[in-house]
Amino acid sequence: MNCIVGIIFSTGVYMTLRHCIFPAPGVRVDFPAVFVAVLLFSTSLLYRKLKKKNLSPIWLIALSALLGILIC
Repeated sequence: MNCIVGIIFSTGVYMTLRHCIFPAPGVRVDFPAVFVAVLLFSTSLLYRKLKKKNLSPIWLIALSALLGILIC
C-alpha cells in the first residue's frame, strides 16, 4: 500500500514541479491550474486545522473536478 501512495505522490510532485513551477522552455505556466492546486492545498490545510482530521480523498477529488470545470 505504501508503495502505491509513494508512486502517486511522486507523480504529483513531478507534475507540479515540471508544469507549474519549472516549465520547459517555450511552455507557459498554466495559472488556472496553479490556482486550483493552491486552492485545494489550502482547503485541505484549513479543514485539517478546523476539524482536526484529514479531508476525505473523495471530497478532494470531487472538489478538484468542480474547480476544474469552473476555473479551467
